[in-house]
Amino acid sequence: SFSSNSKTIIAASAIHPVFSKESIQKLREKRYKEVFPVKDSKLEKRLQSILKENNIKFKTHKFIVGQPDIFIKPKVCIFTDGDYWHGWYYIHGKDYSNQKSINNEYFERKIRDDKRITSDLKKLGYTVLRFWEHEIYETPEKCLEKILKAIKKS
Repeated sequence: SFSSNSKTIIAASAIHPVFSKESIQKLREKRYKEVFPVKDSKLEKRLQSILKENNIKFKTHKFIVGQPDIFIKPKVCIFTDGDYWHGWYYIHGKDYSNQKSINNEYFERKIRDDKRITSDLKKLGYTVLRFWEHEIYETPEKCLEKILKAIKKS
């Protein structure tokens, strides 16, 4: 937690920047290339293992809009969306209005952000696939089928 003195220093640094514009740009570029999350989720690992079993080459967290969980050349972006975290339950009627931080507004924002990322990538000529968690676990063969179809098209 910040002391009041720390807040003053932060406020003062905003008025009198410590970093040059060049330094700030370098920090932004470095931040842009960082992978979030730092390690793959169980869900991502599950889909990756399906791809490996089928000898499909891929990269993880490519440095493009939205940092797709999986990228397959030339232009296939795949996102593995957790049912809870990406709002599947919310879309299907679960009400989170009584929650403090992860509430209906959180899911509205998350769903909107996911749609924007998908749209932005499509405008750039990428094929975008999004798989819900339950799809990857319950019907992995259907996910693989969609991926193979997308690879053939691109």
